[in-house]
Amino acid sequence: MQRFSKLPPPEPDSARIVFIRGYSSREWLLQVGAQYRVDPEYFRRHMDFLQTSDFYDLPALPSCSRNILHLRLVTICVRELPWTQTEIEELRREEAASVKRYQRRLGENGLVGESVVRNFSVHDASTFTLEQDITICVKRKNGGWVGMYIPDK
Repeated sequence: MQRFSKLPPPEPDSARIVFIRGYSSREWLLQVGAQYRVDPEYFRRHMDFLQTSDFYDLPALPSCSRNILHLRLVTICVRELPWTQTEIEELRREEAASVKRYQRRLGENGLVGESVVRNFSVHDASTFTLEQDITICVKRKNGGWVGMYIPDK
């Protein structure tokens, strides 16, 4: 983070793309947001799984984030050792709760750059999917622009 903070701000007519991989700590988000003057709504949308309670303003109106693009990435995984029917039923019952526990742990003591899984689904004895997000924001700056790209992994 110290090395990043020493980078000069973009020139008025230049363009810059910033890639942030996986989980980002508050310190990282504050540093990036301050250096590139990024709307906090961008980070709030990407890190929405860390919201501890419901707020009246969520989700935000689409008009407040026309420059934010949100993509869902689904990875199909196949196990070599299939689950039994009992294991499948148990995994399906626990899917949502286990993802929430994982996300809560990530928010409490996650490592910067650690992959963020949004959802986990068991389809059959050997196939399951993991869902992750990619969030993109493009902001015009004088004659140039700044692009932010945050993949979950």
